[in-house]
Amino acid sequence: MNLHQKIRLDLKRFSSGKRYEFDISNNNIELKLDKYWDFPIREHITNNPQRAIEEFDNDLKETFRIIKNQNPSKKILFGNSGGFDSRLIPVYANAENIPLSGYTICEKKPNYLFKSVTYKNSEKIARLLDFESEIIEPISANIEEQLERDIYTNPFGPCQLYKSYYHQNIDNDNILITGQQDQMIKNTHFGKVSDLKEGKFINQIINYFDKGSLFKSNRYIWMKYLKVKNARASSRFIKFLSSIEDDFEAKLRIYYSENKEKEKSLILTKLYQTILDKNGFNGGFESQNRYFKTYYLYYPLVFENSYYWSDELLNKGNLLMKIILYRNMELAKIPSQELKYIINKPPFIYRKLSMILRENGLEYNRWHRINKHFSKYKSIMGIKNPLFEKIAKHEDIYANRLHNSFKIFMDFVKIKKILDIIYYNEIDTLLKRNFNYE
Repeated sequence: MNLHQKIRLDLKRFSSGKRYEFDISNNNIELKLDKYWDFPIREHITNNPQRAIEEFDNDLKETFRIIKNQNPSKKILFGNSGGFDSRLIPVYANAENIPLSGYTICEKKPNYLFKSVTYKNSEKIARLLDFESEIIEPISANIEEQLERDIYTNPFGPCQLYKSYYHQNIDNDNILITGQQDQMIKNTHFGKVSDLKEGKFINQIINYFDKGSLFKSNRYIWMKYLKVKNARASSRFIKFLSSIEDDFEAKLRIYYSENKEKEKSLILTKLYQTILDKNGFNGGFESQNRYFKTYYLYYPLVFENSYYWSDELLNKGNLLMKIILYRNMELAKIPSQELKYIINKPPFIYRKLSMILRENGLEYNRWHRINKHFSKYKSIMGIKNPLFEKIAKHEDIYANRLHNSFKIFMDFVKIKKILDIIYYNEIDTLLKRNFNYE
């Protein structure tokens, strides 16, 4: 590849959750789009727990009836994480006699003696609801193959190496159901938004996005390891990488000012819909990077009814815990991955010691430091590539391992691998591999 060629950054992405139509008549190209769904903001709010539980239950029943009718001979795959969302999937699948199989990506015994909380809970749920479930440990991953698959399926997305599950005995003829995105049902991030004043309400939304994106704080880390000569180039590069638009805060304030007479919980739910439209269905958790035909557990039926439910009902997953208790008392006795209990809550000291001794089993931020894995990353980062060396301080990335920035480290590894494929003209080889995609 000629090093004087430029990699263009003035690219436009098509957001997911939308339908696009191209009109090329009269020598003009016109692009039209509309959403798959666009729920209206409605004014009627209920604070009646029993009514909300019944609506929640009916929506999930109807969701699984639709799934069965659309896929009469398919098996359901789902992430049996041991959490509150995922345990509802086998409850309603069993009610419709849909065959299913669970998988759990976690460490079995992080401290070598005791089963991790995630491993223990997923086993209990599988036994109680009588379905097969498999544990996939990160140490067994084929790093090279999964990284290439991640690039093949989602080249412009973040690295999903430890979030995507592939198995030689599972083909994409099955369907996947996921509890993502669950924020609108749990409302664990914002609490009782009806009590918040405008400034604090908007700031909490901004701060929520700031935690997991390149929106603000993580930009400093990116720029520390990128060779960017000027502010304009820096801004363009970060904008290309970021999933949050620069004018997000301004748009949010305008939207709020136009709807400030409405309930804040409705505004927040509408915002969640926008998030799902932009980021849904394409990630490692959501669809294994589109490897499987995928359904959301809550979207769209439960989501639409959630517009009626007050934030008191949704706050901290209250309604979610109530529906689990409503459907299966024994299931309600099993805590979440964070050892949150619905009933029979043990003393604090027991929960604290249990988490210390067992650990969660989902410590993504240390999996890339497994010797077997890091030796592979060392090999990838060590391949000579003038393209990567022009934009990144590759020696600093390797030396520091970005211990406190696991996601950014993995994204750098993915970028390096992509540039290796480009520089060494391996694109055709990658495309021919297919990875069993149809």
